[in-house]
Amino acid sequence: MFEFKNNIVYYAGGVALTDSRGQITSHSNNIFYGGSKALPRSNGIDYNLSDLVSGYEPTASNGDPLFTNPAILPTGCTGTYGKDKAPNSDGLSLRKGSPEIKSGIAVI
Repeated sequence: MFEFKNNIVYYAGGVALTDSRGQITSHSNNIFYGGSKALPRSNGIDYNLSDLVSGYEPTASNGDPLFTNPAILPTGCTGTYGKDKAPNSDGLSLRKGSPEIKSGIAVI
């Protein structure tokens, strides 16, 4: 079983997630953003905005996560492990007002 929880899958140009053999068997509280295209594609089925929640994942979201600047991706980290280690770019940080802040669940 492969569990896929509390992720933001972002690809503004097309299919946000492809699971061609349906191997993701458990998924919840994920955010799929693929512009106006199909969001996830699982086992040969494309799930669009209209059937994402009803057909693929009841706890899914499909809104723009409002990244600070997705064009500036981190290329490494700064800081000290266990103290203040962080990505060297905040491009994938969520802006204030993002609907995705605190939308995940606790994973044990």
